[in-house]
Amino acid sequence: MLYDFAHGCRYSQPAMNELKHASAFVVQFRAAADPANGKLAGRVEHVASGRTENFRSVHDLPELLRRMLSDARQGDERGT
Repeated sequence: MLYDFAHGCRYSQPAMNELKHASAFVVQFRAAADPANGKLAGRVEHVASGRTENFRSVHDLPELLRRMLSDARQGDERGT
């Protein structure tokens, strides 16, 4: 169970045990997304830092997420 609707839509503790806010992302697809034709442009937001980047293809996402997560971790190490 991801949500406990009876208690204000909080995440369940078992679902969150190994998940960290610093590693959370929001992926938003453009209104013109057309998955059947491979068009999945949009943006990614790193929740903890608020940093956003756009992507033009679903194929861009893995590298974009790796880079954003790596940058965020390096910033944590530097204290920024």
